[in-house]
Amino acid sequence: MVLTVVVSPATVYADSEQYEAYEAEDDATATIYGADWFYQTFSTTDAYAIEFVRLKLLRVGSPETLTVSIRGVDDSGQPTGLDLVSTDYTGVGTSSGWYEISFPTAYQLEATTTYAIVVRAVAGDASNYIGWRYDSTGSYSGGNYGSSTNSGVSWSPNTDYDFMFATFGTLVFEIVDAKVFSGYLEDEDWLITVQYLNEYPPYYLQSEDVASLFRLQLKDEDTVVAQVSLPMWGYMPGSIYLSADTVSALEWGKTYNITIIGSFSPYPSDSYVLTANDWLGSDLKRLDTWVFGVADRMGSYYTTSMIVYANNQKVLNDAGAVFFSIGIPMLAATRPNIFQNPSLWTTYSENEWARAYEKEMLQFREAVGDTIADDADAVGDLFNLTGNQAVAAALTGGWIVTAVSLASVVGPAALVITIPFALIGVVAKVLPMTLFAIVGALFVMAFVLHTWFNR
Repeated sequence: MVLTVVVSPATVYADSEQYEAYEAEDDATATIYGADWFYQTFSTTDAYAIEFVRLKLLRVGSPETLTVSIRGVDDSGQPTGLDLVSTDYTGVGTSSGWYEISFPTAYQLEATTTYAIVVRAVAGDASNYIGWRYDSTGSYSGGNYGSSTNSGVSWSPNTDYDFMFATFGTLVFEIVDAKVFSGYLEDEDWLITVQYLNEYPPYYLQSEDVASLFRLQLKDEDTVVAQVSLPMWGYMPGSIYLSADTVSALEWGKTYNITIIGSFSPYPSDSYVLTANDWLGSDLKRLDTWVFGVADRMGSYYTTSMIVYANNQKVLNDAGAVFFSIGIPMLAATRPNIFQNPSLWTTYSENEWARAYEKEMLQFREAVGDTIADDADAVGDLFNLTGNQAVAAALTGGWIVTAVSLASVVGPAALVITIPFALIGVVAKVLPMTLFAIVGALFVMAFVLHTWFNR
């Protein structure tokens, strides 16, 4: 059975926060009317959904509607293209003051990217205009003031000036909550459940494969202990499962970090530090409570219910079952009482989740670095292999071809000479020692036999 559930967020779950701003002492006013448009650029640190801006403005006469928009910038740092999001505003008073100007929908801004706030009042004139206060000795490092006299066809920046502004929005990338349970599939195992938000632009907007872009990790300070690919985009549940053998070397109740990290530059990440209250033990009824709490919040976020009542009991409906079965595999098998139709989901299996403790992959990544590992993963995806498997196959094939080629030119001694070269693959955690030993032994045997029969 294939069940497709399409949901769209109505409002962002978290409260609005201030991000970029310049609120120093202003000493001058730009007059905005007709074809005279103005802008202020700003640079983001985090990815967030911009919901409104706060500008220090005043009104002279009756310029009618003020239009405020967000645009991208070109290589020279000037506004370019169409408005990404815009709104009209008519509430500016005659006294200089701060005005909150909301956009009709939140727009997702990328991290470490420059944008422009563009302001115009096209119906105004020299006697009826909007004034935007600025600092003529501005020191905002993330952008600058600029103007146009031809309705934005061309722009003139002024890096000495900065307008008074602030941007507000909500994160589109964060770990909201995490809990740890034991006895999920076997005694003394760990199930780490995670509630996260990942609508990271532009990938989310382009429906890119989230599993290839983001990982969910368990970290002991800076050491990655376990990781899985992130299962879904959006405001979702996720999990990391660790077998009893795996956790034998770990400490229950420790302040580990749960981290979401991107596999691409600038490697965006967000972390959640586990506290004593997050270790909930082996009473899986507490897991049920956690699931319903997350489902309620998801329902509010997406304005789509994830829960229904059956026989006076709260259970996950089919929409909720999809997300929780993907985010926490085997949940319907272990907790069938919280599903409306548990039989539909008990056979669900997620291979990536089942090998949550990816020891070889983590060692490979630590040995060669993120850049090489990411390139290897990309090549491996073409052949349905992991990154280290792809490199291992290439290195083994290259080793054999090189050895045979050298042997044909300089003799069978080349078979032995090439063995130290293959040791690089072992040290880099690419070639398994067993494979190295088998192929190396065959080369040594070939060399000995050749030497014996040619005495």
